[in-house]
Amino acid sequence: MKYSAAKEDISNPIFISACEIAATEIATAFKIPQQGNGIEKFLTVITNQFFF
Repeated sequence: MKYSAAKEDISNPIFISACEIAATEIATAFKIPQQGNGIEKFLTVITNQFFF
C-alpha cells in the first residue's frame, strides 16, 4: 500500500519511511542487527543470513 501511496516513486519519503518501519519491526521480531536507513535498512534486514 505504501508503494502505491508513494505513486510508485521509491524516492518518496512515504515509501522510505515505510521501509524503515518494516525493517525495524522485522529486525526486532527476529533479533537481527539493524544498520542503515530507509530502503537500505529494509534490504539489509530481509537479506540477513537468518532467513537463508
